[in-house]
Amino acid sequence: MTTNGYAVKSQFELFPGVNDENQAWYASVNALFDPFRKFRADYSAVPWATFVDPEVARVGLNEQEATERNIPFEVTRFGIDDLDRAIADGEAHGFVKVLTVPGKDRILSASPSSASMPAT
Repeated sequence: MTTNGYAVKSQFELFPGVNDENQAWYASVNALFDPFRKFRADYSAVPWATFVDPEVARVGLNEQEATERNIPFEVTRFGIDDLDRAIADGEAHGFVKVLTVPGKDRILSASPSSASMPAT
């Protein structure tokens, strides 16, 4: 995002490498209040999506990142072929992959891959 104004800069121009509005908000507020207060941002659950067919998205770690950080994980895959919306749209293919802590209910990441992902 860029601007045409001489002295007007967008938060994405001021903080290169910050590619999300929430990340840019933390960077902007921290720049303004730096000597008085710092706000911590948790970047571990920043969502991303690739708009291809089928669409691919992810929130949290992937298997490679978890392995590099020595975080133990279990992988569970759920097929979308039984999902009512996918069947109604005629796109009943794809899956949702969920990484969890072994033996716990704590989710490390979720990665849907489907041509019929719900737009929420």
